[in-house]
Amino acid sequence: MPEQIAFLGFGEAARAMWDSLREVAPGMSASAWDIKLNGPEEESMRQAMAERGVTAAGGPTELGDAQWIFSAVTADQSLVAAQSSLEGLRPGCLLLDVNSVSPDRKRATALQVEATGARYADLAIMAPILPRGHRTPMLLAGPDMEKLLPELQQLEFDVGGAGER
Repeated sequence: MPEQIAFLGFGEAARAMWDSLREVAPGMSASAWDIKLNGPEEESMRQAMAERGVTAAGGPTELGDAQWIFSAVTADQSLVAAQSSLEGLRPGCLLLDVNSVSPDRKRATALQVEATGARYADLAIMAPILPRGHRTPMLLAGPDMEKLLPELQQLEFDVGGAGER
């Protein structure tokens, strides 16, 4: 079970997941990076993070110290966001991609993440994220699926396996 997680994107899905996850893992810490930290919505984004005890990262490459990084950005930015974090990913770090994008986009992201020595998993959210947060039904796919399922379930994720690819 990770002691530190991070969010690449801190909109509705990431906030809902963290709000419910921190209830079951009070010792876990979180950091986040969102592109809105570089624009007119910076103050409201920093406030949303601060209210939740989430540390605002200085950039997407500063998330790699987390054991797990949840990528939760807009669909059109999923690959760009992942690419922006590649330099900071350390070997063994896990990027959990919750973005609703095509299988080809997921495969392209996985190849680039895994080329850094980090790991990749597709975590498909199967229903609206609110009101259940991380307890929303999800499906997990990836080469580490068998190892990750019990870890996620221990944290009360409502997750089933969808295969190693």
